Amino acid sequence: MIQTNVNDTGTLIVPGQALVLQCYLEDRLEVHPIWYKGGQPVNLSDPRIAVHNANHSLVIHKTTAQDTGPYMCVMDSAVVGSGINTTIYVNIKPEVKPFGKSLNLVEGEELKLHCAIKMGMPLPSITWLKDSQPLNLSDDRISLLEDNVVPNAKLVIADLQMRDRATYTCVAENLAGNSSTSTLVRVKNKLGALWPFIGICGEVAILCFIIFLYEKKRVNPDYDESDTDQQTDK
Repeated sequence: MIQTNVNDTGTLIVPGQALVLQCYLEDRLEVHPIWYKGGQPVNLSDPRIAVHNANHSLVIHKTTAQDTGPYMCVMDSAVVGSGINTTIYVNIKPEVKPFGKSLNLVEGEELKLHCAIKMGMPLPSITWLKDSQPLNLSDDRISLLEDNVVPNAKLVIADLQMRDRATYTCVAENLAGNSSTSTLVRVKNKLGALWPFIGICGEVAILCFIIFLYEKKRVNPDYDESDTDQQTDK
């Protein structure tokens, strides 16, 4: 359970846990503040939400990512003499969808990685790493694209080269914390798939030659390779 007062600039939601927001009114226990979220009155019909006037608090049970945002505690000017309000920002640590363990591509192909944000408030910033080092964005082949409202959420590397083989990491970070996911990108030689084919063709050729010799001997039992050698000597 998290508790904050009006002096806080923000607090953190842990999804599933309870959140307590409290207005600090010193000894004015008779004052009952009104709670707003994003400029609208808090939905008190939600069974997860309760207001406790005894300590001027708003409690949200079983929080979700949708409970993030600015909450305002407003005191009626007719009661306290002048309008008083304060805003408490409720944030949530970003969470990104995991990449696959590895990705196999061939030289010349295009790499596309999507850093999908599952949650995060405020909007997280995205940083890309290559083998734990900042990605070299001066390479003309590399570009970062926006995903809806999240800048740099998509990494694209055109015309892959062998040197692009590495572990790529997406880091999403905001005021509440950070989250990351990584994948190993393997880059194969574009002729690599040709060598097994050549090997198979060679094996087939040898097999055909052996079958030819076998059939030759079966059809002509008197045929002997040594006879061929003797005729050649003459």
